[in-house]
Order: sequence, then structure tokens, then C-alpha cells
Amino acid sequence: MLLRSQAAASHLRRQKQIRRLVGKAVTAQLVLAFILSRLDYCNALLEGLPRATIEPLQQVQNAAARPVLNLRLRYHVTPALRNSTGCQLQAELTSRLCLLMHLIHTGRAPLYLN
Repeated sequence: MLLRSQAAASHLRRQKQIRRLVGKAVTAQLVLAFILSRLDYCNALLEGLPRATIEPLQQVQNAAARPVLNLRLRYHVTPALRNSTGCQLQAELTSRLCLLMHLIHTGRAPLYLN
């Protein structure tokens, strides 16, 4: 868990160095490609873990949302995430796991899950 959050935070720091050189659309694509993809990897395994374990990942997601949503450092990220397509990491984990279970139940999941 710690390695995933450290790797994503490292990418976020590197991306911060070039943020002014590229536009907002490129910044959003970089965040999605390098940071949020690392947070999404094997996220079904995170369901049911204590909040203290998921908190470092939530902090990285919040930090990644700031340049995409063009938020200042002192502005709270949570209301902006609720208004945008993003959401809290715990709710996202639960919804993805529910979707996966629905696909398994209806027989539309990949063969290795059925």
C-alpha cells in the first residue's frame, strides 16, 4: 500500500515540474495516465481495509485532483471531487467491486472470473 502511494506521489511531484509548460488538458491526461492508474491497480483488494490504510492513497488522489480541477492549495478538494466525475476513494472501491460482482452474477464477466 505504501509503495503504491509513494510511487503515485513521486509521479505527481515530477508532473508538477512541467505543469506550467503544458496545458490543462495535457495535465489531466498525465494525471490519469500516471497517477490515477496506479491507484486503480488491484483496487478490489483494498475493499474492507481500515480507513488508516487507505488514507495515504486518498491523499494522493486529492493532491492529483488539484491541478486537474485547477484548485488552490488551501481549497478543500472533497467538495470539488463530489461536483466533478471523481469521488472519494472508499466509495469508488465499493462501487467498482459491486459492479464486478454484478457482472459475475449476470454472466458478463471475463471467463476467469466466472
